[in-house]
Amino acid sequence: MKTHPGGSRSIKSSVRKRTATLPGGRFPMPDKSHARAALQDIPKAKGLTAADKSKIRSRAEHMLGDSKGTSSARSAFNKMKHKK
Repeated sequence: MKTHPGGSRSIKSSVRKRTATLPGGRFPMPDKSHARAALQDIPKAKGLTAADKSKIRSRAEHMLGDSKGTSSARSAFNKMKHKK
């Protein structure tokens, strides 16, 4: 697992608050790897409204731009969504 500066595996609370997509520091996206993870975690997250999911998806896709990560993360999301 990739470690962040300082040797910690999690992001600092100040970065979490600054880059959070939802209140309470939920779904922070300081970089593209966090944006990809957010897209993959939407189906597993509890207590999200449709508006929350849309906001997370929109921000993640914006951060990823036209990169290959968007299509692979989107296909992973769609596969998980259709399993149930």
